[in-house]
Parts: sequence; structure tokens; C-alpha cells
Amino acid sequence: MYCDNSRSLRRRAVVAMSAVLLSCLMAVPAVEAAQPQDAAGSLGFVPEDAPFYTAMLRNREQIDILLESKAWAELQTIPSVQMGMMFAQMSLAQLDSPWQQVQAFFAESENQKLLEVLKDMVSDEVFCYGSADCIELLSLFMELNRATQFAPFLAMAQGDMTGSSQLQAKLVSQTLVKNIDRLVVPDVVIGFKTNKPDEATTQLARLEELLNQLIGIVPELEGHFERETLGSHEYLTLRLDGSMLPWDELNRDDFPINDDDYDQLIDHLKNQTVVISLGVRDDYILLSIGNDNDHLARLGSGSQLANRKEFERLAAHTDARVTGMSYASETLSNSSQDIDSLVETALELLPSADLESELEKRVESDIRALAEEFKRHLPVPGAMLSVGTMTSRGLEQFTYNWAQSDALDGSKTLPLLDHLDGDPLLAILARGKTKLEDYRTMVRWLQKAHGYFEEIALPMFDEDDRDEYQQAKEQIMPLLSRLEKTTESHLLPALADGQIGLVLDAKIASRHWHTEMPESAEPLPMFEPAIVLGVSDASKLEQAMGEYWAILRDAVEVVSELSGEELPPGFEVPSPKIREVSAGKIYSFPLPEMAGIDKQIAPSAGLDDSVAVLTISPALAKRLLTKTPLQREGPLRRADQPLCAATVLNFAACVDAVRPWIDWAIRMNLSDGEQAQEIAGTVLLDAEAALGVVQVVALAQVEDTPQVKQILDQVHKALEIVQVIRGYRSVTYRENGATVTHGELRLADRP
Repeated sequence: MYCDNSRSLRRRAVVAMSAVLLSCLMAVPAVEAAQPQDAAGSLGFVPEDAPFYTAMLRNREQIDILLESKAWAELQTIPSVQMGMMFAQMSLAQLDSPWQQVQAFFAESENQKLLEVLKDMVSDEVFCYGSADCIELLSLFMELNRATQFAPFLAMAQGDMTGSSQLQAKLVSQTLVKNIDRLVVPDVVIGFKTNKPDEATTQLARLEELLNQLIGIVPELEGHFERETLGSHEYLTLRLDGSMLPWDELNRDDFPINDDDYDQLIDHLKNQTVVISLGVRDDYILLSIGNDNDHLARLGSGSQLANRKEFERLAAHTDARVTGMSYASETLSNSSQDIDSLVETALELLPSADLESELEKRVESDIRALAEEFKRHLPVPGAMLSVGTMTSRGLEQFTYNWAQSDALDGSKTLPLLDHLDGDPLLAILARGKTKLEDYRTMVRWLQKAHGYFEEIALPMFDEDDRDEYQQAKEQIMPLLSRLEKTTESHLLPALADGQIGLVLDAKIASRHWHTEMPESAEPLPMFEPAIVLGVSDASKLEQAMGEYWAILRDAVEVVSELSGEELPPGFEVPSPKIREVSAGKIYSFPLPEMAGIDKQIAPSAGLDDSVAVLTISPALAKRLLTKTPLQREGPLRRADQPLCAATVLNFAACVDAVRPWIDWAIRMNLSDGEQAQEIAGTVLLDAEAALGVVQVVALAQVEDTPQVKQILDQVHKALEIVQVIRGYRSVTYRENGATVTHGELRLADRP
């Protein structure tokens, strides 16, 4: 409902009439000063301090669009689908099936209204929110999971190499006792908007009668069920407490802690209460689970979630058909607590290592320092709001994230968008911040870890192993030093631009990708992964690659010397074949003939003044170096503005690329083998080669059998229907203190 009290009566009348006239169309009338609860009515009474909230909207409308689509109608014409539906109907029609019992139940006139209420409940808005206790309980579960993961390491530190199940039980029990105050029943409310509140109230009265009859059969529930009034609304409430559970039947040995801690834990669980309530609040049916009903009594009073500053972003979407939204407070994005918990667990393990006092203090200090280093790079916690909408092109989503992080750089455009081959199957591109200091910090901690290895672990080796280690160290450390210096002085400055992308394409094809692979009746596209990098200094990148290659050659010789095995005569690390193209240079490494792989496949790299690429084929390297503008549609219309990241998925093209492989697999398994034998029967080869020829002929020359044709026709139709999902595109950028991701799932019905 629209609730701006300053509007004139005339404007209210116009708005109301427009809403009625356009309710069945694909647009929602724009209204001045629209409020967040205009998109989701539950925002008008969900409390402001709820740490999470999610709502699904326009559910029936979306389902109707699907069921009325041409794609859905065409899907049901596929013979295998029809047969599956027929078998399902036959199974459901059996007299003793649960479905028959359900149908019989709803066939009764008094239950048909219940069915209408159930349908109505999920037709428009379904929402869920929880209390702060949900976060505490979730955090506790994560700590319990970490305790089970650390148990094997602690067992090894204590010299137990056979198992850690008992230790896991001990750590879990200790964690529960230590965090006993966080072991509570959180408040969770699930709501359903209804257009039939009166009928819903009637059905609740029927449910109350049924539950009262059940209580008469189960005496243990006596006094635990009642109808109560909370505020001005009535709820059916079932209260269950922990003392009703058979705690005496627990195996005490499963909790390897002292008796006092065990008794404290069980007493705490016995005192917990689970309160389940169901009621009608205005136009909503509410289901609540918690440790009491205080949150229901307060519902709608005080400040609401809609009043939070984050929900001001909904104003930009009030003209759209909102299909859903989700919200998470900053408490859900606080990762520093996880690191603190890991540190605490690690420090609990430390005494088991039996180190000298001074060394143990030094290790403890470094563990804490490393944790602080990690936390320094974590995002500053912030709330997140996501809004989904339905458009004539498909589904759109806007995600606003207020967590502050310097991992992504959104100050510039992404020129590499024009080096993704124009229409790739998949491309994920982002610009990060390259910091030399971060690299130096990583090297420093690796050196510190190596120092601890030599100080703690190396003395445990026998004398021969220590001698071998020292010999290896003398030869390997200079190589690592060269690697470090090259990375710092050449590679990082060369890639200071910060752009990096992952690309997947499939524009090369072959009928016979491997000599032992049966030949296909049609060309099979090869999926070509690639990495694309923005280059700030091409000459430094070339120098870095040259030095890395020299280090690799030296490393091969060192390994050969340390292992005592000589390299084969004439062996050398191959140099790349260099080819100049109009867009730059391509470096490729042709695979040996004995590999039996199509020559189109060859690990390759490409480089020009501003772009570097790594691919599995020279053809893709050339295509990526060549500037080919990406189609600027959907969210990518803002590609000429500063961006943090962008994503492109051409789902329909992915299906086209997969289809020949599916056809090949079907023919390989179902082709007429006898006909192939007749064609290849005169080939005089050894048994293994003859089998290979038979397979090749069977797939490349033998006509499809009627069975194969029938299966292929159905598979092709199914794949064509799936292609109503055309693709997905998104961009991420900074806007007014938030990181915004605008994504679009492109949908198009069958013609």
C-alpha cells in the first residue's frame, strides 16, 4: 500500500485505480516518495536490529510466466518427458500412494479452502528474518567445525598418528562448555502474505482443534499448547523445553570432559525452551520459532528495518517489479572474529609441541602478529543489501555492499574488456591493487616459517637427511633468491596495471582431437581457457619471463644433480616458437608428436604493449591480443565508466559448444557396431589398431540408427529449450560509499 499522508485524495484515487488496472501487466506504476515497504510489506514491521532478512516476491507471477511460456509448452512435447510424466502419474495414481491420501484429504470440501489458503500463502510474498542470537549460534557452529578440523593436527603433535575421534569429541565438548552462553534457541520468523486473512484465521481454529485432540492422545504435551494474545493478534503456541528429552540415554563416554562441566552442559540444555507459534497478523501468516514470544509481542513497535539507511537504495527500484531482496547486517561480515578463534585454537595446540619456553613464546608472538597481519587485509565490516527485479529482458539484481575493502580498484575503466575476443563463452575480469609491500610481507613470513622449520623440525631428521637437506639448500636457495628479486624488480612493476581476467572460449574445432579418440561425425569445439593480464611495462615483463625461463633451466639441472639421475642425451628445456602478428608477439610451445594431440593445441602466451595472455592455443592468443570491442548491452552499458569488475557468460553459446560432444558421446555408445565391422573388416591391423579403426568408422561414416536419431532429436530439442537462458552479464563499481554489483540474467522465450 502507498502511505504518503501528504498526498491529496485525488492523487490517492488515481494511484489506487492505476494499481487495479495494471495489476495483471508487467509494470508497476511509479509513485512519488515511495517507501521500502511498498516493495515488501514485511519491511514495515520487521525490527531494525534484525541481522538478516530475506523476501521472495511475486512468486505466483513468476510461476505463471514459466507455465505460460512457449518453452514450457515445447518441453512437454518431448517424448521422453511425456513418458516420464505418464509414469509419474501412474505412480501417484496407485491406491496406497501418499499422493492419493493427500488428494483424498483435499478432495473434502472443508479442506479445499485450506488448499486455497496454502496456495495463497506462497503466491505473493514470503519472508524470513532472525535475531542476533542466530549470528551467535552460527558463529558457535563454525568454532565447533574448526575444533573437529584441528583435532588431527593436535593428535599428531601429541604423537598419536592413528586417529583423533576421541580428541575431536573432547575439543567439541570443551568448546560447548566454554561457549555455553551462546548455546541458545534463536528467534526466527517466517511470514507469508495472504489475501485471505479471514479464511486463514478459520483454518487456524481448525488446527487448534486438531492439536487439542492430539494432546489428548499424548499426555506429555498437556499444558504445553495454548492460544495466546500478543499485542492485538492471536497465536497458537506450542512450548517445549529441554527437560522433555531423554538426556539419561546419552552415552557419557561421548563427552570426554569432567563431570562438573558435563553436568553444567546438560543442565543448560535442559533449561532451554523452544516456542513455536503460528498466527495471523493483518495480511500475514507468521510462523515463529524461538526461546519465547517477546519478539512477536514487540513486532511492529519501535523502529523498523525499513528505516535503516541501507534501505534508502530501494527508492531506485520502486518503479521496477521487485522479485526479491535480502539484507545482512555488518555483524555477518566480521571475519576478524574467525581469525581470533583460529589463533585461540592454535595457541591451545602449541603446548602439545613440547617446545622450549623461549621458543614457545617466540612462536606465540609470531602467531599473534601473523593474525594481525591477516586482519589488516580484511574488509571493514559493512551491511549488504541485494534487490532482484523482473524486466522485459529477464531478471536483474543489484547488490550493495558497504564493507570497505582495498582489494579491488574501482578508480579506472577496464580496457581489457576489449581483449576478451568479443563474444567469449565466459569472461571474469577485475582490477586489483598490486602492492609491493604486500609481496615483501609475504616473503618475510615465508622466510620466518622456513626459519622455524630449521629450528624445530630439522633437528628431528637423522644425520643423512640433514646432510641431504643442506646440500639441496645450498643449490636451491640461490634460485629462490633470483626468483624473489625478479618478481619484485620486474614482474610486479610490469603488472602494476592490476587488471586480470579469466576467459573461456571454444572457437577451434576438430573431428579427431587425439589419435586414440574415435573420430566425430562433425567438428568438436575445444574449450580454450585463458588468462588475460593488463601490462604496465611490456619490456620488464619480457625480462621477467626470460629470467624465469633461465631459472627453470637451472632448476632442472639442480634436480638432476640432487637426484643422481642424468638427463637424457640432448635434453633441454624447450624454447618457445616466437611469431610476430599485427597485435603483438605470440610465444608457443608445440607438443611432441608422440603426444597424439591435435596441433591446434599448444601452450601459448601473447604480449603487446598493454596486454599479456596465457592460453592453450596460439589461435586464442592471437584473438585475445586483437582489440575486439565487447557488446555493450545490459549492465555493460556503463563499461566506459570506472569499474572494479565485470562478468560475461554466454550460456546459449556454451550449450552450442557442448552439443557436438553430447552427440559424439551418444553415437559412440549407441552406433551400429556390426555395420562398422563390415566396413572395416578388410583392414589388416593388429587387434588394438583394428578396434580403433572400427570405432572411427562407426562414428564418422556409419549412418545413425533410428534409435540414435530419436535420441538425438530429443536431446537437441531439450538443449534448444534450455537456451531460453541466453546469458548473464554484470559490472561492479563504487557508488556513494558502497560497492555495487549490477547483474542481468538474460531470458528469451522460444519464438
